[in-house]
Amino acid sequence: MEKTYLYVILLPQMDKELNLGYMIKFGYSKDFDDRLKRGYNAYHRYVKILHLYEGDFTMEDETRIKQYFRDNGLILYGDEYLKYCPEVLNFFETYNTSEKFRDKINSIPYKSEQIRKYHKVNYLYIEYIISKVFPHLTELLDRQNKRDEIYRTLREYKEKEQYIYIKTEYGITEMSYITIP
Repeated sequence: MEKTYLYVILLPQMDKELNLGYMIKFGYSKDFDDRLKRGYNAYHRYVKILHLYEGDFTMEDETRIKQYFRDNGLILYGDEYLKYCPEVLNFFETYNTSEKFRDKINSIPYKSEQIRKYHKVNYLYIEYIISKVFPHLTELLDRQNKRDEIYRTLREYKEKEQYIYIKTEYGITEMSYITIP
């Protein structure tokens, strides 16, 4: 079986008031060395690896741990970064081996509806598509059904990829009045 990794790294962070501090990044990788080299070391001058769990870990394992921290109010940004606090540090110190960590993961109740993650959709994209590509839809119900269809498609793509999809799928080369991420 292919080795995969769950990792815990310490990164510098600056808040809105320009106070310096730290944040914890927890993630999954099939190739941790490459992830570190091309990801974190490329953007951060100093990165400290707090824990590296090696085994047969999956994206679902990562999701379970993030769910655990979210449920306990220890998420800093979205699902990606954890608070730098004693609760988070103690958690990883308690489960400091791959075996202990695997046991902990298996003990966390899994909310399967959280496995599917959708992306934020800029509703201006939808309205622009409706106005430029589907102006012939005059019935309110038809327009709303088309909005719903476009929304369900766009949420499958990351925000920056949504614009690329729109350009490709609908042939829209420039969307005036809409800020592109």
